[in-house]
Amino acid sequence: MSEPNFQPLTIDRERLHQICDGDGEFELELLQMLAADVTAQLPLLLEAIENQSVNELKNLAHYLKGATANLGINSMSSIALQLEEVAMNNDFGTARMLFGAFQDQQTKLLATLPG
Repeated sequence: MSEPNFQPLTIDRERLHQICDGDGEFELELLQMLAADVTAQLPLLLEAIENQSVNELKNLAHYLKGATANLGINSMSSIALQLEEVAMNNDFGTARMLFGAFQDQQTKLLATLPG
């Protein structure tokens, strides 16, 4: 797997609008909840990588893939999917690079939120 490029944050706004029935305040609330959840999961993800814990990394990546995909945050979901795949291949070097890319996406997500 090649080194991941840090990509722009991509959010499927149509999906988010559908989920929230066009309620902008609810969309913002869901994005803020996701951002807080991801922030809490990042140290656990890094720990799983550092400890080379295949099952923990796979489970966390799977959770993050689903959480981000549900809200249409495709760029984060894609990286989480790659993390899940490299965990199954015991490729912790690539996992470290992907962690950096995922963390970059989280920073970009936080930058889109008020306050």
